[in-house]
Amino acid sequence: MRDAIRHERRIELAFEARRFFDLIRWKTAMVDLNVELHGMTITNSVPEDNSGVWVYEKTELLHPHVFTTKMYFNPIPQAIIDQNGKIKQNYGY
Repeated sequence: MRDAIRHERRIELAFEARRFFDLIRWKTAMVDLNVELHGMTITNSVPEDNSGVWVYEKTELLHPHVFTTKMYFNPIPQAIIDQNGKIKQNYGY
């Protein structure tokens, strides 16, 4: 059931900038974001006047995204830590 809900949210909210926060909340960002990124190269078989067939080719991007455990939390600003000595910085920052 959870997989069905996650899939529905992914489809329904695709262009509303909520996916990242869902991945953080569900603690699946380490799996879902640490994958090879790819793009699409679109060309026309007759580039002079675009009268040919459009060709779509998957292109690998050479800059992989790296999501680490510390990224589940945001750093606490130093000014806040200075105001209250009991506040500790989040792990990894």
